[in-house]
Amino acid sequence: MEKIRIENDFVLQVAVTRGGNPEDFSDLQGDVEVTLKHVAYPEVAIVPAKVERVDSQLNVSVTSDLQVTCGKYRLTLSYKIANGDNPNGFDLVTFDMVAFELVAHSDQALIDGDVQMVIISADTAIGTVYKGEPGEQGPAGPMGPAGPTGAKGEKGDKGDRGVQGLKGDKGDTGSQGGMG
Repeated sequence: MEKIRIENDFVLQVAVTRGGNPEDFSDLQGDVEVTLKHVAYPEVAIVPAKVERVDSQLNVSVTSDLQVTCGKYRLTLSYKIANGDNPNGFDLVTFDMVAFELVAHSDQALIDGDVQMVIISADTAIGTVYKGEPGEQGPAGPMGPAGPTGAKGEKGDKGDRGVQGLKGDKGDTGSQGGMG
């Protein structure tokens, strides 16, 4: 992760791949949503000045006037790519990463001089998931008043009220206690 002196203009060049292959942005449906949020203080955000697509890369311009707080920033990208196999007609792709850290002093920065192209890569290795077509109805199973686990058994007898003899006869009244 690059450490960049705050108040320097820079461009995040994000190389996007899917399963190791460059992402094809020619099938992009709409814009790429880009957010840059401070890791410790998510309410602190940088709105990129410009986002450009160049082949399988995104160039995110961050100008110095937008930088107000030092610290690590999380880059989140979200976009839709056309996919005829998906019933929606597209795959929604969203991923994030800690992309850079803004530091207060030049001697803390890992990049010298004027900026700068910060090159990071992101791989959307996880394939997209979508709900497929409904399957056929399965065979009927045993069903009864007790539910799908099985039919209710035969009704039994009430049975005895309990074994006589567990409770004894009433005892005699005890003698009166002494004065206290």
